[in-house]
Amino acid sequence: MILGVGIDILAIRRIERLLQRYPDRFAQRILTHDEIDEWEKRGRRSSSFAKVFSIKEAVAKAVSKTEGASWHDIETSHDVTGRPTASLSGTLLKNLGAGNHRVFVSVSDEKEYVVAYAIIEVIDWGQNKSISKNIWPENIAL
Repeated sequence: MILGVGIDILAIRRIERLLQRYPDRFAQRILTHDEIDEWEKRGRRSSSFAKVFSIKEAVAKAVSKTEGASWHDIETSHDVTGRPTASLSGTLLKNLGAGNHRVFVSVSDEKEYVVAYAIIEVIDWGQNKSISKNIWPENIAL
């Protein structure tokens, strides 16, 4: 069952400005150690950073309840085919319950913009009865 869907669009220039102003501090706040290593392998390009940031935003929107979470609770990577992936840890993983969800992401860019899409699928509601109390939409304050 689909728990949530998130989408994010981001102007790459926005990330360029933040990286110029706070190069290491901004990266350390948003990226995990593995993501920083991968970003550095890719030449610290702002477009690469923007893709990761946009995926994290989309995943956070799909999860809905992010109170108490960190940017590091969402980690991006690539599978063996090169397709982007995202995994949850920390507060976000605790809210969903380990092992009973899947995260699907897609990302695309075109010169000035990056767009990312995320779907959170709950595999088995029975494994974590507290899911509905923690993040089911009726508990979201608008």
